[in-house]
Amino acid sequence: MDEIKLLDASDTALRTLRRSGWIIKSPYFTAAGEPVFIAVRPTTGAPQRVIATVR
Repeated sequence: MDEIKLLDASDTALRTLRRSGWIIKSPYFTAAGEPVFIAVRPTTGAPQRVIATVR
């Protein structure tokens, strides 16, 4: 599974992915407390982990 790292963990970044056709699943959290979302790529249907890093 590929990873996408977002430097901006805001709703705006996730909304941008959704507008592009990505399907965003509910988040889970890493041991470090980072939220990780599973995003499904619109063209291939392949899942990717989206790691949203708060800065």
